[in-house]
Amino acid sequence: MSKSKHTKQESQPLPADNIKIQSQSRQAQIAIYFVVFLAGVFISVAAMSYLKSDSSTEIAQGTGSEDVQVTNIALIENADQRPVQQLDQPQSFRDLFALEDFQIDQCDIALLNLICAQGLPGSEELDVTQTIKTLDKWAEHVKAETAKHLYRFQQNPSEYNNSEAYFKTLMLIVVLQDDLNVKYNAENILEPDFTNSQDLFIHGMVGSENGGTCVSMPTLYVAVGQRLGYPMNLVVTKGHVFARWDDTDDGGERFNIEGTNRGLNTPTDEHYRNWPYKLTDAERSDNWFLKSLSPVEALTVFLLQRGHCLEDTKKLHDAQVAYALAHRLAPQSKQSLYFLAQAVAKEIPGIARTRAAGQRSRGNPNSQRAARSEWYESMKEHERSVIKPDVNPDSPLRSLGGNPPGSN
Repeated sequence: MSKSKHTKQESQPLPADNIKIQSQSRQAQIAIYFVVFLAGVFISVAAMSYLKSDSSTEIAQGTGSEDVQVTNIALIENADQRPVQQLDQPQSFRDLFALEDFQIDQCDIALLNLICAQGLPGSEELDVTQTIKTLDKWAEHVKAETAKHLYRFQQNPSEYNNSEAYFKTLMLIVVLQDDLNVKYNAENILEPDFTNSQDLFIHGMVGSENGGTCVSMPTLYVAVGQRLGYPMNLVVTKGHVFARWDDTDDGGERFNIEGTNRGLNTPTDEHYRNWPYKLTDAERSDNWFLKSLSPVEALTVFLLQRGHCLEDTKKLHDAQVAYALAHRLAPQSKQSLYFLAQAVAKEIPGIARTRAAGQRSRGNPNSQRAARSEWYESMKEHERSVIKPDVNPDSPLRSLGGNPPGSN
């Protein structure tokens, strides 16, 4: 989920051809270049001060000096065979500044997500260590349920696309939704609340009744799947985030995973090139949309959500730091640079005025609200037409008694 500051739309980031700040004169272009230059200088100084600070106030509320030493065995076993020293996992947002890309690639995606949520509104009760332990228990529950019901695939593989990978993914989503109450926060489909971190990060679904969104639900699926050794990654398209089973490096299967509605859909790449918004030719070739994201690139997605939350809660300088780090990690993503320039421009009123004409030309709010309603209805129609009966809530895949682990 990316943010449009004018529409606050759940699934509508600004497209690459829109994020270029329009101007009617050479002066406006120069002004924008000046903003970006100032942003780089400002963030470099801020980041160095941030790292050197001896302040006792932790950005990560709820962790403090808590020892968050987490090792994801499945990740390590499936990693490249390059000789890399195993390093301690980061414990706070500040630690992310000191990590090299290869070190981030060794981190648990759930941990990276939760670290980006620390210190934000809605994370006051967040206990990173306990949340990670809960996810480990959830993964064990998914593993047990998948093994218990594997006979279904073996007896009738055609019901599951003749793919054990598809069956495992279906089981993962159904168990998380039915047994562990993972759900979409339907209240915020049309008007997402970027001031509430529980709508943006996975702790909104773990130990909370808040529910998730199109950026947090696929992250949770990937986090649990990677604990089971599944080759799952995050993927972004314009206005949406989804997951993917991608075993092509080992000659295996590759399919997209849409689990924000009930059950499992597997739309093609072509579907996401045109939904929820059509990609331009430039966006199709920028090495960002529709690729299986590395942990470094996934962290970029989390940093953008952190920046949105900070910006909407009037913590502009901290938002600039989050956007700048996102841009450093994934410079091929034009979104992070746009959001950084936008946040800096708020401190320079003259520059902000040069952007007004371009912003007004993006369409009126009423038409954008109608587009969001149309998107929501298309999701529901897609759900009704594609989801198999075994996944429908009226005909659940399994009937289980008792309380699953980690649900209390």
